This record gives sequence, C-alpha cells and structure tokens, in this order.
Amino acid sequence: MLVTATLSDSDHSKLTATEKLSQDQVGPEDESAAVAKFSKSFKVIPILDLALLRGSPAEKASFLEQFRDVMMTCGFLYIKNTGVSDDLQKRIYDVVVKTFALPREEKVKFAIEKSPVFKGWNELGKEVTYGKNDMRELVGIGYDNRLRLPSEPLWFNNLGPWNVPTDEQVPNFRATVTEYLAAMHNLALELLHAVAATLGLAPTYFDELWLNDETGREASHFQFNHYPSIDTESNPEWAENLGDAAHQDDDIVTILAQDMVGGLQVQNFDGDWIDVKPIEGTMVCNLGSFLEAVTGGRYIATSHRVRLNTSGKSRYSWPYFLQPKITTARWVEPLPDEMLPEEVRNYKPDVKNRYEAMEFNRKIAKTIGEYMFYVKQMKSYPEAKEIHYPDVDWVKELNIDPVLAKRFL
Repeated sequence: MLVTATLSDSDHSKLTATEKLSQDQVGPEDESAAVAKFSKSFKVIPILDLALLRGSPAEKASFLEQFRDVMMTCGFLYIKNTGVSDDLQKRIYDVVVKTFALPREEKVKFAIEKSPVFKGWNELGKEVTYGKNDMRELVGIGYDNRLRLPSEPLWFNNLGPWNVPTDEQVPNFRATVTEYLAAMHNLALELLHAVAATLGLAPTYFDELWLNDETGREASHFQFNHYPSIDTESNPEWAENLGDAAHQDDDIVTILAQDMVGGLQVQNFDGDWIDVKPIEGTMVCNLGSFLEAVTGGRYIATSHRVRLNTSGKSRYSWPYFLQPKITTARWVEPLPDEMLPEEVRNYKPDVKNRYEAMEFNRKIAKTIGEYMFYVKQMKSYPEAKEIHYPDVDWVKELNIDPVLAKRFL
C-alpha cells in the first residue's frame, strides 16, 4: 500500500512525503508517521528503513539524506528492519516481564541499594528527577564490568559488576541479556557510523573519539522499565507525576524497544508534546547530547518524557544507551565549520534554546564519569547514595553553586 502524508506549520510550506508501509503498519497513526521531511515544529515522528542503509549506493545515499534531515529538525525517529531477530526480541520481552513479575521479596535481593555502582532494581516511585518521583520501576543493568581499582578515582564506580536476577529467579536472564546487548551494540554502532557519514567523516570517527576505553570497561547502559497503570482516583497524590520526567539523553545514541501500550512523548520547538505511538516492527531511536554538542547544536538531542500510565495495562520498555567512555570530557568542542558538509554547515541552530540547563550541565564536571556518578546517580537514587556514600556531598564535591544546583539539577 502506498501512503501519502502531509505536514504543515506556520514557519514552513506544506511538505509531502510517501513511504511504502507493510500491511501490519497501515493505520491512522502509522500514516502520519510516514513523513520524511520535517520542520522543528514537527507533529509526527518519521520512519526510516535501515534496509536502505544496507542497500545499493543510491539507496544508502537516500537514507543518509533523510537521516541528516531528521537529526537537524526532530532528533527522534522510528527505525525498521533493524536486523535484531524476532526470536531475540520475543525472548528479551519475556525476560523483562518475568523480571518485574517477581515478588517484591525476590526483587529486593538485587535492589539498587545493594550496589555501590547504582545498578539493580529500583522500586516504583523511588527515582527522583528534578525533585519529583518518577512513577516507574526499573532495573539498571549495563554491562558486567570489573570493580573500580583502589588507584582509580571514586567516580570510576559509575561502572561495575552486574546486580541482576539469578537464572533461578528468571530463567536464561544472563544469556538472553548478553545476547541482546551484543545485538544492540552492533545496531547502535551502525547508526553512529551513519551519523559520521552524514557529516562526511570516516565511519569510525566517533568510535575513536568516544568509545575506546583504556580501562577495558564498557560504559554503555541498558535497563528495563515498568510503568504500572496508576489509578489516580484512588491515588490522587500521584496525578501530577510523570512516568519519567522531561529530559534529554546524556549519551550518544539511544535505541528504545517498547510494547504496544505507549506513553512516550517528545517536545518540538514550539513546546508541544508529540506522542511517539508504538508501531509494530520498529524501534525508536534518538540522538543524545554529545552529538548535539559536537555538531554545534545542528543535530538535536530532543527533550522527551513518559506520561503517567493510566491505561489500565502495564507498560514495558527496554532502552539501550550508547555511552562514551567515562573518561570523556563533559565539554565537547564542536567540529570546526570547515569540517562540516555544506548541507550541515549552512544549517543554523535555532536561537530559541529550550534547554537552558544544558550548557550549565556540561560544565559542572570534567568528565562524563564524574557527571554520571555524582549528579545522575547520587541525585536520582538518594537511598542507595546514603547507604554506600553517606559522607559524600556531591554538590560540594563538584563545587556547584547550591542555588544553581537546585534550579537546574
């Protein structure tokens, strides 16, 4: 079936694009998503086909042109034909659901409070984002890394050993997650190499810049999310909470797999929140702040959130975050204009900055590891912090103005 979708906004002329959709994708939501050209006032999210990236030179060029356009205007996209097998996706979904279905007394055995590297199960409502409790439970997994050495700084504890269910609790947990991590890492690298190609750079340019960790530890992160349905009539105190508060991903590339319940939203430059409705056979990909920084704001790390789930069904998602090595500098110098292709060089970043905290955040720590350990982990998981690091004041440790810390963090 050939679907045609139109998009218009106050700043751009009407844009029309077409995309062949398989029968199981056809429907009102999916038709609106089949838009290839966008403004920053986007109302729907585009679908890109990775089969084109792996196809003929002409097909690859077509993909890269679309990909560049999306990164400069939206920062979010659906990807199909990911190469991750249906069997593996079914098995990881089964592991996710069985993990959260464990009785509480089993989940506390791998609770985040037991981990000095802030990994493991975090109970519903215990995660704090910008001073509010997120209405989700999660399992932070990451990679099974070695412990910090005594000679290494404390913030090297941003990485460490797994704190996950045993195979007795969730059969095949470790083997399935290990297999899925390998598949997602390969997919993330394929997308990162495509980003480099849109900038006229060698495919592995960003690998050399960000991913070769001299400590031998993999910094990329993986987690399970469970958003139980909340009855706001019985629990009116939760009605103003979100499943996950608005934020940008502080990484390179994120790839999200989700069930069909929905709840993810992204924010356009008009400030409107746009639903990222689940589409069978796709994953959701978005750019992180490191790609926004290195392109001088031309490629966009878009703000997103998860609505409070009141659907009557549990929602599950399992995102993979391609992270730079922890010794990477927080402040990333933009690529010189002369290194950028004309299509990117001549694209001026929008002067309306929706992310006033971004520049502040990039300068409060020297490395990504410091920022993740002191700000993201200690702030988000205060109970675990008090158990493992009761004497550490992260605001003082990073010499942050307490007033600014309260405002921006």
